[in-house]
Amino acid sequence: MSDRTSKKNECALKLMVMLVVSSVMLSACSPQDMPWWPAGGLQPQSGSSDEDQITSLGLTPDLDYDRPVIEAHIEIDQLGYLPDSRKMAVFRGDELDDRFYIVSADTEDVVYTGEIKSKTEATSGETFYYGDFSELTSEGTYYVRTDVIGYSYPFSISEDIYADMQSVALRQYYLNRCGTSLTDKYAGESARSACHTDPITLQQDVNVSMDVTGGWHINQSGDRDVVRGCNTIEALLIAYEYNTEVFSDEAGLPESGDGIPDILNEIRVETDWLLKMQDPSTGAVYEGIVSTDQGKGLDNPCHVMAIDMDATLAFASALGYFSYIYQTVDNAYATECLQAADRAMKYVAKFTDTVNDDEYFKAAAMLYRATGYYTYRTIVESYCAERTEYNMSDNVVFIGTVTYLATKQKTNNSICDVMMANLRSYAEKMSSERRDALYLMGEKTKTVENATLLSEIARLTVANYIISSNEYENIMEKYLHYFLGCNPYNTCYVGQYGSVNISDTEAGRDILRQPEQDAYFILLLSGVTG
Repeated sequence: MSDRTSKKNECALKLMVMLVVSSVMLSACSPQDMPWWPAGGLQPQSGSSDEDQITSLGLTPDLDYDRPVIEAHIEIDQLGYLPDSRKMAVFRGDELDDRFYIVSADTEDVVYTGEIKSKTEATSGETFYYGDFSELTSEGTYYVRTDVIGYSYPFSISEDIYADMQSVALRQYYLNRCGTSLTDKYAGESARSACHTDPITLQQDVNVSMDVTGGWHINQSGDRDVVRGCNTIEALLIAYEYNTEVFSDEAGLPESGDGIPDILNEIRVETDWLLKMQDPSTGAVYEGIVSTDQGKGLDNPCHVMAIDMDATLAFASALGYFSYIYQTVDNAYATECLQAADRAMKYVAKFTDTVNDDEYFKAAAMLYRATGYYTYRTIVESYCAERTEYNMSDNVVFIGTVTYLATKQKTNNSICDVMMANLRSYAEKMSSERRDALYLMGEKTKTVENATLLSEIARLTVANYIISSNEYENIMEKYLHYFLGCNPYNTCYVGQYGSVNISDTEAGRDILRQPEQDAYFILLLSGVTG
């Protein structure tokens, strides 16, 4: 059991005992009156120690829906808050109090009293109730109490609240590594022997075999995917480029301590594999590796999928970006990646009539920034010619746009002006829509997927790097709180954090277990803490 898990269990157990002991002091209700409190209180299970007791305050998720639903509760970030950040609790129930209390989990003292306010969403007509306790800045462990609803899960206020989260999120890529043994020292209970170490055959021609070991698994069947891997690389590189100082070489990887930020070491695991996925004779790139027996575990028989244009473009873009960032670390390897990206683009150039224009634009923007070649500048400016609107809600267009804006090569001022106007307009629109929304998406919160939320907040995080705004930063923190428990499902979607974690019911929806979502989360976290 990790120190964090042990501390979380100890804190929750202490809170349970405290609530039982102090229940006779509460005039309006007792813990036994709460809808989530089991009859007779929390009882030790036979043969278990105190440390092994339930940490969810007795809540049992309702699994009749896609997500666990709890009808009456107080929703907060189950990890906690930075001292100076905005702090909100959301209240649900048919009957609500006028006031709420923040109680110290250590002393049982009420340290803050606030008013419960209401807000009606204009689009849905639904009324939400909330309390703001941003004025509380003292570090410690707390819970929220009202006389009618009862108690929230415990949370902390601390300057170090996110201290290890970046490393935990990054180490998930180590756990996803293919073709290498994961040792107890670095993987703990996830340790395993190397998988997929032998050459595998082409899906279209089993007489042709390839060495395509390495890279990251994208699921429990051991599949690997070029486009998804490249998207992940680009999000991680953006996080690193804009907030380099928050990434260390002490994340707990085998490469840690070598003087190179661990995020770059981990990305190189994927780029090593990507280089193997390129056809050396044409520059084209294979789509990925697919298991022939889905659902049978990581070390299944696999095939190499066919050459794919989208994969080739994604490869050119990601390898071009990586070469630009990595040249100060290992110039020879960065040059190898850049040459591979250039070969991929030369292959694509033969088929421009069937190429996705947005993808082509993004890849050209990446390579123009890395090389300064006139050929790539021409592709970018041809795409941008007389264009007044850029679809900033599309990740491909967004990344291509901010890449062109960030280049130190010669650029067209008129194009840059239009791009900046579009970027500012997009960020302001998103900010205005999210500014006062308790649940980010109003009536859509019960249907929107975390992947969508992570993608959009990643874009606002990047916009904030370019157009710094306190309002954008507040919204970024609001999204972080949402993923950590302040959502309509009272569920934390991140790793082992929180009192009620999605891994307990739907492990596959843990953000950290999905490479692209994990990368967007790392980008958001670096923006909040950087």
